[in-house]
Amino acid sequence: MSSDAIVMLGNSITQSCEWSELLENSNVVNRGIAGDMTGGMLQRLDDITKYQPSKIFLMIGVNDISVLSKEKIIENYKSIVNKIVEKSPSSKLYLQSILPVNNEVRNSGKSNSDIIELNNKIQVIASDNGLVYVNLHPLFLDEEGRLDTELTQDGIHLDMEGYLIWKKELLKYIDK
Repeated sequence: MSSDAIVMLGNSITQSCEWSELLENSNVVNRGIAGDMTGGMLQRLDDITKYQPSKIFLMIGVNDISVLSKEKIIENYKSIVNKIVEKSPSSKLYLQSILPVNNEVRNSGKSNSDIIELNNKIQVIASDNGLVYVNLHPLFLDEEGRLDTELTQDGIHLDMEGYLIWKKELLKYIDK
């Protein structure tokens, strides 16, 4: 990884995409790990910040929902943001909203109302730290406020059509 790297930081939703290929940018590095939670991400941040990447796109928290309180998730999230800002001050950090789920497809045990509440708090963290909040959540909703079945096979992960929607939004920030 180099200082011109653009890091996609997250869990399996991030990991499941070939970002450099999708975004047609060899500087994009995928640091998504399936099953990762805010606590795990906190432990591995030094492996990313030591390179002082140019940009970091962060999406984390959905896996925490069934395990931690929303207060603990936000506490960890703030710690992640603070650590990135402190250890990699030259990196432009983008906070991405957590995507919706669709428990009609498969019950994930995660609630869209919890996701919305966390996203509202993530947006405040972005605002408080002068960071860009990338609100992906509404782009993936069906008329019932769930992850659109056209964009998922399992109710939580995206299919290619979903990643194309994400790509379109990311391109607004990649070349800035």
